[in-house]
Amino acid sequence: MNTTNKRHMNTKLSNLTRNRYFDEIPLDEMFAILRLEGTFAMQEDGTEWNGLLCGDDGNCIFALYGSRYGMNLSWHKMESGRYEIVAYVN
Repeated sequence: MNTTNKRHMNTKLSNLTRNRYFDEIPLDEMFAILRLEGTFAMQEDGTEWNGLLCGDDGNCIFALYGSRYGMNLSWHKMESGRYEIVAYVN
């Protein structure tokens, strides 16, 4: 993966999350963006990530397959019950 792929992913992640609130964290949509650029969030053993995100507030960094980059994801559950999301590849 190169810087062009990184830029494409960041543009798409920003378009997905900017000025929007979510009833749930949109992992499927974020992971689809990664797959479109030829990578995926992976676990320690190199397989595709499979897990849960817990808590009203959190931060997670997903390693990206075949890349030195990672996808950073932060979330906050507001009093309304909806999530504010920040996601980017760095």
